[in-house]
Amino acid sequence: MLFEEGLKNVVSRHARLAEACRRAVRGMTLKLFARNPAEYCNTLTAVSMPEGLDSDLFIDHTLKLVDLPLGKGLGRAKGKLFRIGHLGSLNELELMGVLAGIEMALKSFGVKLPLGAGLAAAETYLLETTDIRLAL
Repeated sequence: MLFEEGLKNVVSRHARLAEACRRAVRGMTLKLFARNPAEYCNTLTAVSMPEGLDSDLFIDHTLKLVDLPLGKGLGRAKGKLFRIGHLGSLNELELMGVLAGIEMALKSFGVKLPLGAGLAAAETYLLETTDIRLAL
């Protein structure tokens, strides 16, 4: 698969999907764990859990609610963040499904967020950066 898509295209796809994910997190009014953009990762996005909520409990809730496994924080970050993976043969539609599941789980976990805002932010970015143009 890597040879078929080409390494340059794989790297570009991961960067694009990662940025869409980060924009979705901001749209959900959540904070990225990495505060410095130079430290952003194109293979996963670490999201800070809102103050007073345990991210490990949220991750368990998400798995039960929508069967979506998220990564936990380790060491000093345990209970403070969740990780969204976006590495491998992931495409736009799959990422949108993950983000929708996260929004649903956050809302049902009691997080106050504008439902759909994360998806809208990701969709807007993905449409702005797509290489496919419709012929009218």
